[in-house]
Amino acid sequence: MTGFKVTARTIFHLGADLISSDAVALYELVKNAFDAGSQTVSIDIRQLLPIETVNPVIDQIATALESRLPARELALEFERCKKLALATLIGIDDPEVKQSLRAALTLEALLLAYEGVNYITVTDSGHGMSEEKLKDNFLTIGTMSRKTPLEAQRAGTQALGDRPILGEKGVGRLSTMRLGSRLRVESFEAGDRHVNILEIDWSLFNRHPEVRLESIPFAPKKGGPKTSEMGTRLLITQLSTEWNLKKIEDIAREQFSRLNDPFAERSNFFISVKFNGDAVPIPPFRKILLDNAHAVVTATFGPDDPDDLLKNGQIKRGAALRLRGSIDYRMRQRSLPIDMSGTHLRTAANATDQLLASLGPFTLKLYWFNRQALEKIDTIGEIRQVQKLVNQWSGGVMVYRDGFRVGSYGQGADDWLDLDRRALASGGYKVNRAQIIARLSISSVANPRLVDQTNREGLRDSPEKTALVNLLKYIIESTFRPFLNAVESEILAREPVDLSTVSDRVLRQRRTIATTLRLLYQRYPQVKSDPEIGGRIDEAMNEIGELMRGLEAMGESYERGRMEMTVLAGIGLSVASIAHELRQATTNALEIVDRLRKRRAPTDVASALAPLGAQLKTLQTRLRVLDPLVSSGRQVKSEIDLSEWVANVVQSAMPVFERDNIVLQLSFATRSRDQKFVEKVVPGMVVQVIGNLLDNARYWVNRRRLEEPRLAPKVMVEVDVPKREIRISDNGPGIEPAMRDNIFHAFVTTKPVGDGLGLGLFIAREIAGYSSASLVLLPETDVPDGMETTFALRFGVSPK
Repeated sequence: MTGFKVTARTIFHLGADLISSDAVALYELVKNAFDAGSQTVSIDIRQLLPIETVNPVIDQIATALESRLPARELALEFERCKKLALATLIGIDDPEVKQSLRAALTLEALLLAYEGVNYITVTDSGHGMSEEKLKDNFLTIGTMSRKTPLEAQRAGTQALGDRPILGEKGVGRLSTMRLGSRLRVESFEAGDRHVNILEIDWSLFNRHPEVRLESIPFAPKKGGPKTSEMGTRLLITQLSTEWNLKKIEDIAREQFSRLNDPFAERSNFFISVKFNGDAVPIPPFRKILLDNAHAVVTATFGPDDPDDLLKNGQIKRGAALRLRGSIDYRMRQRSLPIDMSGTHLRTAANATDQLLASLGPFTLKLYWFNRQALEKIDTIGEIRQVQKLVNQWSGGVMVYRDGFRVGSYGQGADDWLDLDRRALASGGYKVNRAQIIARLSISSVANPRLVDQTNREGLRDSPEKTALVNLLKYIIESTFRPFLNAVESEILAREPVDLSTVSDRVLRQRRTIATTLRLLYQRYPQVKSDPEIGGRIDEAMNEIGELMRGLEAMGESYERGRMEMTVLAGIGLSVASIAHELRQATTNALEIVDRLRKRRAPTDVASALAPLGAQLKTLQTRLRVLDPLVSSGRQVKSEIDLSEWVANVVQSAMPVFERDNIVLQLSFATRSRDQKFVEKVVPGMVVQVIGNLLDNARYWVNRRRLEEPRLAPKVMVEVDVPKREIRISDNGPGIEPAMRDNIFHAFVTTKPVGDGLGLGLFIAREIAGYSSASLVLLPETDVPDGMETTFALRFGVSPK
């Protein structure tokens, strides 16, 4: 029987590649101590001499030990090594080490004594290891000793213990290789009388790289009598890197202070650190800082019914899921509930219910600080001390599994939720990592698909991690940030809607289209010369560019009146919607021709792209409607028959709805055939408001149909002349009760981050008000049968 053979150098590379830093290596050993049941772990680091001085001496002693020299020559080698070791200690004030060296009578004793110059010890009072366990578990890389019970807990066949299991990969022992080349394990269980000792020289795996791994023997042995009930002491020598007080203080401050969940009421696991005999303090987290945060966000994801949570914390298959919580803007004494389920939840996560159940429950606690409003806190100090503490702990969302930190999330350069880039691109309050101290709580049993990367630098990529990131971004970017902006807009003098936000979006769409066109034209040059396709695409691109340039020019020439700028931004959103359609159309075209090329299908490209030509005609029609709104200059009110205008808007949208197989129905209610619906409005207002509502309706019925393929999607437009009202209804997923009061706020959206700006309904309501109309979301009792959502554009009584 044959199979893979593992050489000695493999384990050497595993230790170097899997453990990415000294801090991570120490963290792994601390987790091992916790999993051993210890209440404390002590780390003692000593470095009296540079490693370039000490390590060569250790090498010479170790080489002499491995040699098979005759007794006389071995004695001479012992004396030489002893003199060399003592010579390195000249000028070092450590009589204990010197005395041990002088008292050493064998190479083994000499090595043990000299290893007292530079070392790292990690000591715990856990359940320890017997001689048998050292052989069977510690010497097995990838041991299942912890993974097996953890998998049983996940499967529900084993009860949860008093403590979670932090380590499951069985590679933590390789951390000692990262820290130093030589390891001495001293361990003993409650039933042992003696200390069990295992010595490992990791350098052998590098010095004999081609030897089979199992041919390098290590075996535990009995040592002297034990001095306590149970525990383990790791002695690491021939250190790999230099250690100094600053390095250890940095690790204590940046790593160990965050290792235990700082938000927890109390810690049941304590770490002590020493350097050259002196204690190195681990800065405690000052929880009073959180009491002075300017805003707090809490969010919990899990089953809607608590009974759908299994005993091990996992979610039952088929359970209804919900994301709920609240935003407490303490600084302004305002709050907002978070409550989302069904299609809106699945849309925000871009995931199915099955995937979300697989993700498992989680809790987010986020504290936000307006750094310009920081004040003195009595038990912390003046503003400078408060700022320093915020600087130390801010950095985004930290992740804690079972109360212990995962990776470097929420610190340093690790912007894993892309918050800083989004903040720079957003208007209003820039919610960035420097303002946030946050914790995401997960569990190794309840969230089994959220697994650490082997190098411990974060969570491994998976569909569940992607859904988690999407939900966190939704909470922070689509709910929290817009709420801050909305509150500030009510309190401060309101500024015009920033047209540049819309312009940037159109610019990105045009760049994407240009890239797609280059590929399309390169692969099929004949498409470019086709006037129904290439010509129309070029024309549409030019028209979009001209419209946006016209809007920007008008914006510069205006007196920056709030309403005028809002109207311009509304037109810009309509252009952005058309640009989005054009991007989708060109992307679909490229996919079609690529499929033809791969299949070598006989269908000619022009025939296959005929539907694209029809789409382009529709888009150009919509652009023609917008053109007068830009070219006419200022938005002047005039009397128009709204029935005719609505009919025109619906007619121009009809091809898009037909393409998506959505029924778009238009109906009129009048008392008499001659009754008119005349109102004095900005003519383009109807195009913008009705167009935005139709776009939203189409998006959401499509989202619901993705989940319910048998759904017959329908959108109804009703022009009620006697009531002076235009209603748009759809049978999409509806609107969550918690969102009904906020959907008209700027930047609020339940679409996934990147799918929408959250400005459409805000601008639609603003420009409706400019024409003495109101845009409202009707209560569920007033929605037509078979529909889920109805928006109504209402006007006062106008002259007949």
